[in-house]
Amino acid sequence: MNFTHPDKLPAKISLHIPLGLLSIAAGVFLLSQIQGVERASQTARWQLSNMARQATALTDNQQKFDELLTTREAQVKQAEAIQGQYTSLLEEMLELAKTDEDARKFVEKWQLKRNEAAAEAKPLDPEAPGL
Repeated sequence: MNFTHPDKLPAKISLHIPLGLLSIAAGVFLLSQIQGVERASQTARWQLSNMARQATALTDNQQKFDELLTTREAQVKQAEAIQGQYTSLLEEMLELAKTDEDARKFVEKWQLKRNEAAAEAKPLDPEAPGL
């Protein structure tokens, strides 16, 4: 077989087969690219929907936190009031223990003492850094 001249090519070799295979490969490549873009857009839509749900949950949780904070502030004030009542009651008991025998026995039994360091300490400043 002599392949030197294009007019003398054998009939079995045709340009249609390589071009067909090349076009099929290009088609498969483009199809895979289109499918990849579709998957990426589905992922982006999913992420956007998740972000919207998370933003809604964040605002709901922020609102619940603010409500709980308000509730807790009331509870803290109530606890401080009760603590103040107990402190004044025990202070009176310590003063009474100086003159009353029953009060002295109570103070000794429960080992009540004045905490001078706590009385001198300032209450915590809620605006202080680090709190």
